[in-house]
Amino acid sequence: MLNFLKLSAALILVAFAADTAYLAGQNLGHGTAQPLGGISRLIAEQSMPGNMGTVAMADPSSASKVPPREVFQSIIERIHKRYVRDYGGNGNLSNGALAGMVAALNDPYTSYLTPGLCTTREQSLAGTYHGIGADLVITRQTKDDVDYDYLTVLDTAPGGPAAKAGLEPGDHITNIDGHWIIAYSILADVARIVKEKNKDAAAKQAELDPIASRFQAGYSLPKSLRLLTEGSGLKYKITYTRVGQKVPQSVTLTTAVTTTKPAEFSTDAGGFTYLKIRQFNGAVTTIVNQAMPQIKHSKGLILDLRNNSGGVVSSANSGIDGYSAALHLISVLGKGGHIATIEKHAGKFVGVNVSTSPGVGVPVAILINGGTANLAEMVAQNLRNKIDAPLIGDKTFGDSILQLFAPLDDGGALQVDTAHIANLDGKPMTQPVKPTVALQPADANGPAAIARAQSLL
Repeated sequence: MLNFLKLSAALILVAFAADTAYLAGQNLGHGTAQPLGGISRLIAEQSMPGNMGTVAMADPSSASKVPPREVFQSIIERIHKRYVRDYGGNGNLSNGALAGMVAALNDPYTSYLTPGLCTTREQSLAGTYHGIGADLVITRQTKDDVDYDYLTVLDTAPGGPAAKAGLEPGDHITNIDGHWIIAYSILADVARIVKEKNKDAAAKQAELDPIASRFQAGYSLPKSLRLLTEGSGLKYKITYTRVGQKVPQSVTLTTAVTTTKPAEFSTDAGGFTYLKIRQFNGAVTTIVNQAMPQIKHSKGLILDLRNNSGGVVSSANSGIDGYSAALHLISVLGKGGHIATIEKHAGKFVGVNVSTSPGVGVPVAILINGGTANLAEMVAQNLRNKIDAPLIGDKTFGDSILQLFAPLDDGGALQVDTAHIANLDGKPMTQPVKPTVALQPADANGPAAIARAQSLL
């Protein structure tokens, strides 16, 4: 058991990461998790650099001169020959190692996807959702130098299990079937308990025991994402919190396959064209081109980017490459030219230019809300600046990260932050985009926003 009197300050500074190699091996593989042998072992095995909490970085000068691949191979061989339990094979070890390596970047948005997760992620980027039918993102909040990572609903697929169960953008999913989704480092609790006065070591240990049990029974973020984004016909009880509601809510839903259209357009009786884009991918460019004749002969265009989660850049799969689709939309609506700046490396900015066009020749109004994120924010802000298109609704999500989706030879993929999206003036879009015509949330998310857009066109 952990001796609080001998707990070093250095140990407290090391971050616990639920998606490091140890838990990744359990969560990504097929072996059965074995009970841990006490709190000291729990902390020792899970106190590794990751994406939850302050990370104590290794001293580069103390790094081994042995090539990492040799160390990796040596560990695999020793486990194969010496480990007493069933560990699920070398594939399980490899998945855990890759997940742990990427977790060491301390970035909740960069991840290694196993072949199964890679397939479901590609399909969701193309508009077919498995699991609960929702875009789930990891949002981070820092309190008292501790990082808290939450599994957050960005959008729900129309007609999918999440939408039918009443989940909404902004909800934090906190539990799956009674298992807490681990949101921070156990060492944050350790540090707090150590500092408590008027308690002896036994009392402190008694306080930590149930906390450690909660962590041990908890689900890591990678496992939670896998459960909620894979398969169909599986029943889960999900607990979530919502802004403005003090009491967490629980719903039971059954996973399914939900297919949505990434974009669609129509012209109403008043002569306005309505173009709804739910996410950016390769199909959006085709749909936008199909809509152009109709847009040019209408009284105006209402571009609905509400609950649009954005997209990724992927040179290996044009069908899911949302970055090119977003640039094309800006080109045909905003007349092209210099449209943005991206920061590919720290302090190194590159201008983004697209082909010029005559534009559509009709006024454009854009609908946004708290679910408008990423590439959708770039489009909205650019068209506001380029053609003075009013932004109607509520402030956006606030996500300036451009992600690269890179398939790997093993069937998996690396989803990695590849750039920061910035404004025309080079300022990163780290803050939500504010509307030029602000509406109450209920109006911003409903038909009232469309009526307001018509009145401005």
